[in-house]
Amino acid sequence: MSENLNSKITPKATPSELEVKLTKLILKHKTSTVHAFAFQPSEKCAEKKKNVFAIFTHGYTSHKGDLINWGSRLAHFGIPSLIFDLPGHHIGSFNEVESLQFFKDETPHLFVKAYDYLKSQNSDLYNPKLILGGHSLGAYFALNAMNLNEFASFDKLAILVGFGLTINSKGEHLLSSNFYRKTLDIRKQLISEHLDPDIVFPWIQKEKENLKLKDSKLFIITGINDAVVGINGGDFIAEKLRSQGNSVELIKPNHLPHHEPELAAPHIMSLLKKVL
Repeated sequence: MSENLNSKITPKATPSELEVKLTKLILKHKTSTVHAFAFQPSEKCAEKKKNVFAIFTHGYTSHKGDLINWGSRLAHFGIPSLIFDLPGHHIGSFNEVESLQFFKDETPHLFVKAYDYLKSQNSDLYNPKLILGGHSLGAYFALNAMNLNEFASFDKLAILVGFGLTINSKGEHLLSSNFYRKTLDIRKQLISEHLDPDIVFPWIQKEKENLKLKDSKLFIITGINDAVVGINGGDFIAEKLRSQGNSVELIKPNHLPHHEPELAAPHIMSLLKKVL
């Protein structure tokens, strides 16, 4: 279920004149209620793609605003897309989660609610190619959504930005290091207490080590200078997913810091131009 969240600000141009129509809406699944932005290409878009949708979500302690460049660039390329806030995150949407298990179980279904909204706005589409993706923790949930029954018959691919797993020279995962924990002093106060780093870091580490997925088309975009994933973190995940029978392409830009996922937009566009 989704609800429009109408802005009180009237744009200078009419919707038909805008190159990209931005809609503010609310996605709901059970007790999860999050805000989202939908990007719709203009009818005048010369490159408008038929039967292609994209849905993205952000990383841990962040918000959907980090991915506005993704939605904007895709819309100019002719692809309708939607970005949404993760439950339990207080910057983009102030909401709570009941537990880590609730967060894990509920979040993938928001991709389905996002698809339902996009489909309602593009009712002429059929058998669409579905692009699921996200940054960091959002990428993990995109992989979870790939396994949902609701998407089983779709022609789909995943775009995973800032996603990987690595071990530093001391033999510890970077997310568990004192250095990384200090950067979260303020940010951890902007999320639900059930998503505290002491809870999430061990959980996500274990989840990545035990990833299960098969027969999927995946693209991993991780910067060489991504201090969280590390220079080899993307390679580790890529090989693990390939070994399970997935098609995986790893893209390693020279400059894509973990805290600047908006810089991934041109790399996403480059691969989609090739794939589509």
